[in-house]
Amino acid sequence: MSLLTVVALLKAKPGKEGELRQALLDLVDPSRGESGCVQYDLHISTDKPGEFLFFEKWVDRAALNAHGQRPHMQALGSRREELLAEAPDIRTYSRLT
Repeated sequence: MSLLTVVALLKAKPGKEGELRQALLDLVDPSRGESGCVQYDLHISTDKPGEFLFFEKWVDRAALNAHGQRPHMQALGSRREELLAEAPDIRTYSRLT
């Protein structure tokens, strides 16, 4: 089985770092409990306190797509303009070796 790896970079608007941090932390437990989620880890930049990175592994694209439709993800999406300095940089990868 080839897992789908996701790397998502999110940058907070100035002054919204704490709010974004909490909003992202609130995603972790429900996302880890989703069917198809293998790994879902949140990181914070060691150099830029308002920069966050998710490293995720999903069983397939369908599981990732379903993740995006979950209520906790939709709730964050509704706060996107308020919390994020720019659109999230979301990239997907398949393991070669």
